[in-house]
Amino acid sequence: IRRDDGAVLLALRPRHVNQGGKWEFPGGKLEPRERARAGLARELDEELGIALEAATPLITVRHDYPDRRIELLVFEVRAWRGEPHGREGQAVEWVAAEDLARREFPAANLPILAALRLPRVLMITPDVGADEGAFLTRLERCLKAGVELVQLRITAEGARRARIARRAIELAQSHAARLVLNGAPEEALALGAHGVHLNRARLLACAERPLPRELLVSAACHDAAALEHAARLEVDCALVSPVAPTGSHPGAPVLGWRALRGLTRAARSPVYALGGLRAADVGRALRAGCQGVALLSGLWNAAEPGEVVARATREVAAAALSAG
Repeated sequence: IRRDDGAVLLALRPRHVNQGGKWEFPGGKLEPRERARAGLARELDEELGIALEAATPLITVRHDYPDRRIELLVFEVRAWRGEPHGREGQAVEWVAAEDLARREFPAANLPILAALRLPRVLMITPDVGADEGAFLTRLERCLKAGVELVQLRITAEGARRARIARRAIELAQSHAARLVLNGAPEEALALGAHGVHLNRARLLACAERPLPRELLVSAACHDAAALEHAARLEVDCALVSPVAPTGSHPGAPVLGWRALRGLTRAARSPVYALGGLRAADVGRALRAGCQGVALLSGLWNAAEPGEVVARATREVAAAALSAG
C-alpha cells in the first residue's frame, strides 16, 4: 500500500505468532477457491478497514521456511477508500521507501523490498559509438522523459570507457535516476555507478553477491538454471530474454509469453521481460508475473521518449484495473 509521496504502509506482527515482532506488508491467507484480488480486498478490509479500489501485480514470492512452504501473491495498492488503521490491534506505520531496508522483515518479504525499489521500465542503452556527445545528449533526453533506471552498455575500454561512464552516471544522478554498468562489479564500484549488470558469464562466475545491499545487482538469465544461480546470489532483479523476436537476432529462438510466465513463477527475484518488446507490452509482462519490461531500441530510438514512458504508465494503470 503506497501513498502518493512514496511512503509504504507496514504492520507489526504480534510477538506470539510465527515471525512475531517483525514488520510485514498487510495481507493474509486466501480462502479455498478465493480469487487473489477478492482475497486482497477482504484482507485489507479486515486488517485495515479500507476498501480496495485498484491493485497492480508486483511480484510472486515462493519461500521455504524450515516448517512450511509459502507463496505470496503481492500487489501494489495505490487507490483505496478510508484511512488505514490496525483493526486487529496491530501497530501500523507509514515508512518512507528509502527507510524500509532498516526494518526487520520475515525472509519471504525480502524480494518484495527489491521490487519496491524498481520501476516498471528499465532502459538499456546501445553501445556508445564514435559520437560521445550525441550519445550523452540522447541519454539525457530519455532521462528527462522520465526513465528511472538505466543499464549502460559500453564496449570502449580504458580512459574513454571510464569518462563516458562517469558522465552518464552524473546525468542519471542529476535526474534522480539510477544507472547500472554492464561490466565487472569492481569497475562499477570504482566508477560510482548505482550498481552492476552481470552478463551470463559474470553471473556464473560469482559465488556470492558481488556488491553491497545499497547498490543494485541485475543479471542476464535465459533459463531456470541461471535464475536459480541468481537467486543464490540474491540479485535485485533478473532480465529474462529473449521473449519475442528481435531485429538484432532475426530467426533466433525465443521464449514466448507462456515460457516466460513459467520462468517468472520459479524466480525468487523481480524479473524484467527483455527482447523485442515495446511499452505496449508492459501490462502483459505484469500479468506474466514480471516487474516490467527492459527496453532498448523501443525507447532509445523513439522520436518522443516521453510518449513511450507515458504509454508504459498507462499500461500499468490498465493492469491495475484488471488485477487478480
